[in-house]
Amino acid sequence: MCRFGADYGLLSYLKITALKVGLLLNFKHVSLKIKRITNTH
Repeated sequence: MCRFGADYGLLSYLKITALKVGLLLNFKHVSLKIKRITNTH
């Protein structure tokens, strides 16, 4: 039971980390797009 709890905690931690990384990469990508748009006009 304890092992399952630890595994569940690790999974949720990994999910949160993956979400944060995904959001960070997405944000960087969006800011690059905005820079490209502002440079072309």
